[in-house]
Amino acid sequence: MKLKVFFQFSILLLILCISSARANDQDKEISINIIYTTDMHAKLFNYNYIRGKKDSRGGMVNLAAIIKKLRKESDFSILIDNGDTIQGKPITDD
Repeated sequence: MKLKVFFQFSILLLILCISSARANDQDKEISINIIYTTDMHAKLFNYNYIRGKKDSRGGMVNLAAIIKKLRKESDFSILIDNGDTIQGKPITDD
Protein backbone atom coordinates (compact mmCIF):
# COMPACT_ATOMS: atom_id res chain seq x y z
CA MET A 1 0.00 0.00 0.00
CA LYS A 2 2.81 2.43 0.84
CA LEU A 3 4.40 1.95 -2.58
CA LYS A 4 1.13 2.78 -4.33
CA VAL A 5 0.77 6.01 -2.33
CA PHE A 6 4.40 6.90 -3.05
CA PHE A 7 3.93 6.52 -6.80
CA GLN A 8 0.69 8.51 -6.69
CA PHE A 9 2.51 11.28 -4.85
CA SER A 10 5.33 11.17 -7.41
CA ILE A 11 2.89 11.50 -10.31
CA LEU A 12 1.16 14.41 -8.58
CA LEU A 13 4.51 16.11 -8.00
CA LEU A 14 5.43 15.61 -11.65
CA ILE A 15 2.13 17.14 -12.81
CA LEU A 16 2.62 20.14 -10.50
CA CYS A 17 6.13 20.72 -11.84
CA ILE A 18 4.96 20.59 -15.43
CA SER A 19 1.97 22.84 -14.85
CA SER A 20 4.01 25.46 -12.96
CA ALA A 21 6.59 25.54 -15.74
CA ARG A 22 3.89 25.88 -18.37
CA ALA A 23 2.27 28.73 -16.45
CA ASN A 24 5.55 30.68 -16.49
CA ASP A 25 6.32 30.30 -20.18
CA GLN A 26 3.79 28.75 -22.55
CA ASP A 27 6.21 28.36 -25.49
CA LYS A 28 9.16 26.88 -23.62
CA GLU A 29 9.75 23.16 -23.78
CA ILE A 30 10.73 21.60 -20.45
CA SER A 31 12.67 18.47 -19.59
CA ILE A 32 12.26 16.18 -16.62
CA ASN A 33 14.74 13.59 -15.36
CA ILE A 34 13.40 10.77 -13.23
CA ILE A 35 16.37 9.29 -11.42
CA TYR A 36 15.80 5.91 -9.80
CA THR A 37 18.07 4.02 -7.44
CA THR A 38 17.63 0.71 -5.67
CA ASP A 39 19.55 -1.79 -3.55
CA MET A 40 22.45 0.47 -2.60
CA HIS A 41 23.08 -1.72 0.48
CA ALA A 42 25.08 0.96 2.32
CA LYS A 43 27.84 1.15 -0.26
CA LEU A 44 28.90 4.58 0.93
CA PHE A 45 32.38 4.73 -0.55
CA ASN A 46 34.22 2.95 -3.32
CA TYR A 47 35.86 0.71 -0.73
CA ASN A 48 35.29 -2.96 0.12
CA TYR A 49 35.35 -3.21 3.91
CA ILE A 50 35.39 -7.01 3.95
CA ARG A 51 38.44 -7.31 1.67
CA GLY A 52 40.03 -4.13 3.01
CA LYS A 53 40.78 -2.56 -0.35
CA LYS A 54 39.45 -0.06 -2.86
CA ASP A 55 36.53 -1.21 -5.03
CA SER A 56 36.04 0.56 -8.35
CA ARG A 57 32.36 -0.40 -8.70
CA GLY A 58 30.92 2.84 -7.38
CA GLY A 59 29.42 3.87 -4.10
CA MET A 60 27.11 6.62 -2.97
CA VAL A 61 29.92 9.15 -3.23
CA ASN A 62 30.20 8.48 -6.97
CA LEU A 63 26.42 8.33 -7.29
CA ALA A 64 26.11 11.82 -5.78
CA ALA A 65 28.28 13.24 -8.57
CA ILE A 66 26.20 11.47 -11.22
CA ILE A 67 22.92 12.72 -9.72
CA LYS A 68 24.27 16.28 -9.54
CA LYS A 69 25.21 16.12 -13.23
CA LEU A 70 21.80 14.72 -14.22
CA ARG A 71 19.99 17.43 -12.27
CA LYS A 72 21.87 20.13 -14.20
CA GLU A 73 20.80 18.59 -17.52
CA SER A 74 17.07 19.16 -17.05
CA ASP A 75 14.57 21.70 -15.80
CA PHE A 76 13.13 19.34 -13.18
CA SER A 77 14.45 16.19 -11.54
CA ILE A 78 12.78 13.61 -9.36
CA LEU A 79 15.01 11.26 -7.35
CA ILE A 80 13.33 8.03 -6.27
CA ASP A 81 15.05 5.43 -4.10
CA ASN A 82 13.41 2.02 -3.89
CA GLY A 83 14.95 0.95 -0.60
CA ASP A 84 17.66 -1.22 0.90
CA THR A 85 19.77 1.90 1.14
CA ILE A 86 21.31 1.57 4.59
CA GLN A 87 21.53 -2.16 5.26
CA GLY A 88 23.83 -4.89 4.17
CA LYS A 89 27.40 -3.78 4.86
CA PRO A 90 29.56 -3.98 7.99
CA ILE A 91 29.72 -0.19 8.22
CA THR A 92 25.96 0.02 8.86
CA ASP A 93 25.44 -3.23 10.74
CA ASP A 94 27.18 -1.87 13.84
